[in-house]
Amino acid sequence: MIEVVALKSEHIEALVSEPGNEHLSHYLVADVLSALEIQPHSRTVLINGSPALCGGIIMSAAHRGEAWAIISKKFRSQFILIHRAVLKFLAECRVKRVEAAVDVDFESGHRWMDNLGFSLEAPVMRAFSPNGGDCSLYSRITEDS
Repeated sequence: MIEVVALKSEHIEALVSEPGNEHLSHYLVADVLSALEIQPHSRTVLINGSPALCGGIIMSAAHRGEAWAIISKKFRSQFILIHRAVLKFLAECRVKRVEAAVDVDFESGHRWMDNLGFSLEAPVMRAFSPNGGDCSLYSRITEDS
C-alpha cells in the first residue's frame, strides 16, 4: 500500500542510512531536518509503511520554490507508484515555478525531470551542488497557480 504523509525527520534518517544515500548525512544535520519537517510542502511517500521517498518544495518566494528528493533504492521496482505520487503532489501543491537541480552526470535524474514535466533551463551550472559539483537546472511552470 502506498500513502503520502507529512515528512518526519525519522523518515529522512531511514533513507540516509541506506547504502548510496549515506553521503547526505553530512548535510542533513538536526537543524536542517527540523527545518525540512516544518516546510508546508514536505512529504514522505510510504510503501507498506516504509519510507520510499522523502521530498518536497522549499519556498524561496510566494510563487517559486526548489524541489528536493531522497529516494530509497529498496523500492526501485515500485518506482512507477512513487512517480505517480510525486506527479499528484506537484499538481496539488500549486506552486507556480518549481526548480530542481540535478547532478550533470545523473542520467536517470534527468530522465525523471523530463517525465515529471520539467524543462531544462541551464545545462551546466558549475560548482552548484553542496559538494561543489556541477548541476543542471530544471523548472516546471504551472500557469494556473
